[in-house]
Amino acid sequence: MIRHVETDNGMISYEIQRKSVKNLNLRIKNDGSVRLSVPYHISFVAADCFVKKNAGFIFKAKKQISQRNNEDPENIFYLGQKLPLKIRRSDANRTFCELINGSLCIFTDVTEEKFNKDLPQDARHRIQIALNQWQQKQAKDIFPVMTEKAYGIFCAAGLNIPFPELTVRKMKTRWGSCTAAKNKICLNTSLIEKPKVCIEYVICHELAHLIVQNHSKDFYIVLDKVFPDHKNVKKLLNDFPGNY
Repeated sequence: MIRHVETDNGMISYEIQRKSVKNLNLRIKNDGSVRLSVPYHISFVAADCFVKKNAGFIFKAKKQISQRNNEDPENIFYLGQKLPLKIRRSDANRTFCELINGSLCIFTDVTEEKFNKDLPQDARHRIQIALNQWQQKQAKDIFPVMTEKAYGIFCAAGLNIPFPELTVRKMKTRWGSCTAAKNKICLNTSLIEKPKVCIEYVICHELAHLIVQNHSKDFYIVLDKVFPDHKNVKKLLNDFPGNY
């Protein structure tokens, strides 16, 4: 459902979703749209008041997103660190990426040194595919190791869960998901852009769902035990540059 709220900064239209969540969760999507998840008992009036109270944050975030979407993507993030993006001329019959001296170098058949609007559309497409493939490889190398570490935290806390089957893929609206019945968790490839502590949080969050399959009080008791700082890290994850 879409609702509209008049604020001192202007009109805000937002999508409200009722979920089994403990708190009101506000998110500004990469296209600038606003989404608010609320517990079932929260009224529309209370939701509108929450949006109005956070109007300053919302307009600031929408402005940043608009500026970011209009900029040439000369940098990307990797484990929370900004990487300069450089293009290197290559006669190879493929486009690929390598991390060299703190810069992510894209080897391809164009002469431009930056990823910009002057590049031919087919070159931009090939470069974007190469970037996605590089991120996917890094995620598949790193996430299993971090999952083993998180699993050890659960075991040390006396929480006996089976070691999960891990899938890594691009996701549009979630950082992670859990299918407890099949003992599976899935992590979003884009998490590779975030600081390691954010990745650790998402993994622990999904592992906790192997014990409690909702966001009830019992779920947060588990999460408090294995990741006490989850509230602050969740905020860092949501505020950090980048998107799904």
